[in-house]
Amino acid sequence: MGGYISFPFQKDSSSRVKEIDKAIASLKLMRDEIRRFRNKLQNQIDIAKENVQHCIRNKNKRLALLNLRRQKYIESGLKQAESSLYNIEQTISGIESSQIQAEVYKSLKSGNDVLKNFRNEICISQVEKLMEETEDAIIYQSKINDALSSKGILERDEDLLDELENLSCEIEATDELPIVRNIRRNEEEISLPSKKICLTNC
Repeated sequence: MGGYISFPFQKDSSSRVKEIDKAIASLKLMRDEIRRFRNKLQNQIDIAKENVQHCIRNKNKRLALLNLRRQKYIESGLKQAESSLYNIEQTISGIESSQIQAEVYKSLKSGNDVLKNFRNEICISQVEKLMEETEDAIIYQSKINDALSSKGILERDEDLLDELENLSCEIEATDELPIVRNIRRNEEEISLPSKKICLTNC
């Protein structure tokens, strides 16, 4: 892995990002070009190897040696291409990592600024005062609840329940009176002797 490339965080971050993107795009084009060149060299090496083997089978030592030299020369170029490709890929990786680091730094700085603003808006003494006032309000409400559930209130409730019970009994008794009167009236009618009515002079 190569070392990371550090870019200072500046106010003109948008222009900086554009420059970095252009640099990455240019490096990626070069990387792709070297990859194509590497593949081409690898094909030439394979052909040179086949020619060497063919010359050896045909007992053509001079031509085999010539093809072998050509193979070694191409292999040397392939090694250089591999080294250049490695360096370019490491550079791209370093720039992209630096971009991520810059974004992380920017996010952390923004979050830190927000926290500072909160600390400036919220004073410790104000928070303590608010907590004290809240505690006082809770205590006051608790006292009100205790007063409402005190013994005097309970006694009044019991008196009201007793009065309500008496009223209920009176109403029930009043509702039963017409029924009792009707029962008594029916009993009296049943107990009266029947009188005969004379149509003629008795």
